[in-house]
Amino acid sequence: IKPILNIKYICWEKGGKSLKMSGFFTETQERLALPLMIQSNWKLVGLSLLIASGIWTGSCRNNQPPPLEPSRAKSTLPAPLTFKAATVLVHYLELKDALVASDSGKSNRSAAAMRSSLVSFVQDSTFVTVDVTLSSAVRSEADTMLVQLEGLLSANDASCERQRLFFKPLSAAMYHLLQEIDMRRIMVYKQLCPMAFNEQGAYWLSLSPAIENPYFGAKMLTCGELTDTLP
Repeated sequence: IKPILNIKYICWEKGGKSLKMSGFFTETQERLALPLMIQSNWKLVGLSLLIASGIWTGSCRNNQPPPLEPSRAKSTLPAPLTFKAATVLVHYLELKDALVASDSGKSNRSAAAMRSSLVSFVQDSTFVTVDVTLSSAVRSEADTMLVQLEGLLSANDASCERQRLFFKPLSAAMYHLLQEIDMRRIMVYKQLCPMAFNEQGAYWLSLSPAIENPYFGAKMLTCGELTDTLP
């Protein structure tokens, strides 16, 4: 009998030690694994197996992932680019969490890491194999994010208020980028704070439907609403 849930294989690394997670995961557990491991300072080293290698219905043998299921549609980007896009998303989420906590030091570190991952993403030689229209759209959003990250890093504001000005267009570009890329089974939530910036409103992305507002932090932590989900 074929199992109802899909078998996943995820690799993490911390302090020279590696951790492999394999077995049956519900969609909720799958979405929670990423932020929980990040909060525990584990580095994701095998997300490509989860995102780019498809859904598996066999078992792992000799530490090798099972083969792709033939009926699974391929990602719109090659596996190396999908993995790098996921890395960009990881650092974006770290930046979002830093703004929720109003931690300017962490926000700067996360923004710098996101900038580095974006540069690696757009400069990857694999882009030559990507459809021209898709490549142009992806590069355009990445360029927008790089501009906003430069502004955020130069803000130098301990209260994080100036950083949040750049986080708004950064989030919009991140959302548009994810619309262009098949991130497989990673569920991303688009959330809105209608009161941000004198009630102009501002969006952000999260892996959880629970509201934690990066524009107000502790002042109005739960102010916001869910407006969209990806994929």
